Amino acid sequence: MIRLEAMGGDVEIDADIVAKGLKMDVSRLRTDMQAGRVTCQCERGIEEDAGRMRITFYSKTCQYRLVVDDRGRIVQSSVVNFGRQGGGVAVRNKAKA
Repeated sequence: MIRLEAMGGDVEIDADIVAKGLKMDVSRLRTDMQAGRVTCQCERGIEEDAGRMRITFYSKTCQYRLVVDDRGRIVQSSVVNFGRQGGGVAVRNKAKA
């Protein structure tokens, strides 16, 4: 589960979840985030997606996207592996409630 701070808009995600999604270990994730090699974008849903949040992590070789509900439950995730050629292969998973 992901902790969402409604008042301040903060999002707190366990590093193990992100590292697994980006296909790296937690120590490399932390190092790469501090160096700016892993970045993140958070978007709040509107209209039919109100109450949801899309959180996308980017590395040099991979994109890991989570969609979470207002309780912090992951309802969808996807990984795009850019590989060496820069082309992507997408894998999507819908969480089972």
